[in-house]
Amino acid sequence: MATARQANDARVLAGYNTFVARAGETFGPYASSENGEAIMKRAIETFGLNLPSSDYFEIAFKQLLAEGALTTNPDYVAPSVRAEIEKLPAGESMRRYRRDPEFRKTYDLLAKEDLAAGRFVDSDPYRNLTAAAYQAIPPTQRAELYARNLFFQRAVERLVAQREI
Repeated sequence: MATARQANDARVLAGYNTFVARAGETFGPYASSENGEAIMKRAIETFGLNLPSSDYFEIAFKQLLAEGALTTNPDYVAPSVRAEIEKLPAGESMRRYRRDPEFRKTYDLLAKEDLAAGRFVDSDPYRNLTAAAYQAIPPTQRAELYARNLFFQRAVERLVAQREI
């Protein structure tokens, strides 16, 4: 059977989790265990342990934010930004990736996050291109693919580097 302290700790954690879910993208850049501990500590010091409310955590968060006491996560990408990037057609993504350093940084962070979470899907249709398969493509089609398809360019460059073509 849970002690009164354990039950209260569970209520405090539930209040904190409700705050985090409600705060969404506002809290996202500050999501870290250190900031979470600071917010919990401030809320408990200010309001006590008896009635943990997500509102108390929100007030503590805003106080600490105003004081500059919270650190930001440089790798945070807002869910709305992720959704916007995922909606882009592949060609537009590749164009922006090549030309826009900020887009490239964000895209790479999302790819790193997806890889860590096991969501990464290798969509490169030319990753297994062989010299024989390359030679079987008509020259005009090869030239067009090379000019328009980043995956094909990479595959050709890999074959050239390996001196297969």
